[in-house]
Amino acid sequence: MPNVLKIKRSNVTAIPAALAEGEMAYSEKAGVKLLYIGTNAGAGIEKIGGKAIVDKVDAIAPGATANAADVALLSRANHTGTQPVATITGLGDAALLNAGVDLATLVAGKIPSSQIPNIAITSVNVVATQAAQLALTVQAGDVAIRTDVNKSFFALNSTNAAMTDWREIISPTNAPPVSSVNAQVGTVVLGAADVGAESANANIQTHIASPHAPSSATVNASDAFLRARSNHTGTQPSSTIGDFSASVDAVLASSALDGGTF
Repeated sequence: MPNVLKIKRSNVTAIPAALAEGEMAYSEKAGVKLLYIGTNAGAGIEKIGGKAIVDKVDAIAPGATANAADVALLSRANHTGTQPVATITGLGDAALLNAGVDLATLVAGKIPSSQIPNIAITSVNVVATQAAQLALTVQAGDVAIRTDVNKSFFALNSTNAAMTDWREIISPTNAPPVSSVNAQVGTVVLGAADVGAESANANIQTHIASPHAPSSATVNASDAFLRARSNHTGTQPSSTIGDFSASVDAVLASSALDGGTF
């Protein structure tokens, strides 16, 4: 009777193709190192040991317990403690900032005015009455243009409860502005009577359209020159002198005709 019992073995095959019931086989293939036995009347093969299993068991620390299932260990709902944000990648710079210090916080969906720099966008509102101006929702620096008084104002704050919450915008000038013309304000329409002028008539319009002086007229001499008789030319009929005849008759009546001497 043989004194050595050998079982099936292979150093190239990982698992035997078939084993009779109770028959054992060992795979010595690198990375396998497993012991098998045939079961179920040779219809099955089960792994029952081997160096690979022994090495794995030897690596278990004394007192170790079985781990939970992988699915339970992977679920973040089962994790404990906290994780520093610095160890998480892909969050971006905003996640590393402190709310209220490095970035603004929201209150009712809005950034509090205390966290907004003193820079705001100015709104320009055109209104026709003081009531409409005081009904505006404004912030400091907003402008209201009043068409009823032709003035502009800027808001001193966001209260807008009275005109004291506004300040009129005054345009500096070198001279006082014109407030009225001939006692008229607003859209001023002046007539001839408003400025002491004669009303337009047909004669004046004719003279303007067709002036007496021809386009070739020259400049006259001075009035004194023209009045001096020594500068007159030609002769003047006696009939054009009003008291010429009476003067001559008076001379003849008071004088004797004298033939003179020789």
